[in-house]
Amino acid sequence: MNHFLTPYDIVKIKVFSRVGEIIYSTDHALIGEKNPDNRRLQIALSGLSSSTKQLKGEISDLRGEKHFDVDLVETYIPIKNAQGMVEGSFEIYQNVTQSSLESRHGVLESLFTLGTILALSFSLSFLVVRKATKELAQAQQLLHTMATLDPLTGLYNRGMITGAAEEETARTLRRRFAEESPPFSLVMIDIDKFKDINDKYGHPVGDMVIQEVAASIRSSLRGYDRAGRYGGEEFLVLLPDTNLDGATLLAERVRIAVEQLRIVSNEQSIAVTASFGVASILPDELDYQGALKRADEGLYIAKNEGRNRVGCTTSMLRASEMTPHADVVEKPFTRQG
Repeated sequence: MNHFLTPYDIVKIKVFSRVGEIIYSTDHALIGEKNPDNRRLQIALSGLSSSTKQLKGEISDLRGEKHFDVDLVETYIPIKNAQGMVEGSFEIYQNVTQSSLESRHGVLESLFTLGTILALSFSLSFLVVRKATKELAQAQQLLHTMATLDPLTGLYNRGMITGAAEEETARTLRRRFAEESPPFSLVMIDIDKFKDINDKYGHPVGDMVIQEVAASIRSSLRGYDRAGRYGGEEFLVLLPDTNLDGATLLAERVRIAVEQLRIVSNEQSIAVTASFGVASILPDELDYQGALKRADEGLYIAKNEGRNRVGCTTSMLRASEMTPHADVVEKPFTRQG
């Protein structure tokens, strides 16, 4: 930049955004400043060029050398995009001290020519930067998706769903200390005999089964419920403000939806079922790990009782007694499909 501008006796250049903020300056200390009372800047931002001559007692050029009693021509030139819309403005200072009065008009013409060249160059640069910014935003979104979502199902991955469980537990505890008793329940889901499906029909069909079960789970949830792929064919669902009754009803609804699935492969219709374990966080618990363990135990009960069931453990008796509107469970609970 310095090498290009020095032969033209340019001593300073600024670039303004369309809202009048300095987004570039050879004097870096000025970047970020605004001057809403700059009338000639406003003229440039309206699409017109403006130039004036002034005397400066002292100024430093692009090399950092100081000059005294300098005649400067200060010019504002609009920066336009390919559609002719104003994207910003240049402010260019040119040292004309050595120029004769007779050649002053030629100096101004050359300055406008230079400004036009710069405006064209920066307009193209704006288009490149805009495209690069859009691509960067897309890349950031892709990285965010890769970091948070399971690529096969579109549900949260294991790291995100366990992180969400911690957040929801913390929210529940805050409300509890505020003398409220908000219920919070978990549902563990496991596709029945999934290994047999993979072995018999192949992994692509197994992936289809996982995707269809995930879609059934997602379609059954409320807006503030969250679901994630916890393992290969295992899912974890978080149900804020939901007691054991509500969690059991939702699990049953998902169980029926999965049972009604038919995966078609090579003209064969494949039936799918899943087993469920439900649990609620107890009023005296400070994290979700106990509930997660009980939900896993309930899942084991459902599997042991023949699969395609919703199960919970007898240890949920305490939660039923202490959580409003929850049924008392006196023995291992299973619901026949």
